[in-house]
Amino acid sequence: MSHDRDSTRAVLSTSVIFKHPEPVNIEDTIGDTFVLVVNYQGVDVVSSSWLAHLRDGTDADATLVETLTVDDSNKATGTVVVSLDADTTKGLTPGKAYAYDVQRTDASGNVITEPWGQIVWMRDTTRVP
Repeated sequence: MSHDRDSTRAVLSTSVIFKHPEPVNIEDTIGDTFVLVVNYQGVDVVSSSWLAHLRDGTDADATLVETLTVDDSNKATGTVVVSLDADTTKGLTPGKAYAYDVQRTDASGNVITEPWGQIVWMRDTTRVP
């Protein structure tokens, strides 16, 4: 699925993508559970669905590494949680940038990518047995 980010920004002018039109870049630690909490303020997301991917590279056309888990059980409050389990992050390459995005499909079928950017996983120094 592809779409132009500029055209989707106009779909919901009060959404997170409007407030943060730039990528949201993240650093996290290999071997930790990755958690990204997305708060939608002023946007009705009750009828929305989500899909989130992690790709091997810095663009949306790179090879799919993982489909991220999206917990929308609190979407009535405007909050969704995107995550990746610790066992999966152990297999990622330290220092490498991976592209990610969270795509929301609203009740009208519009696809809005918010947030998006890069995640760089850093090597951990403490190992949990």
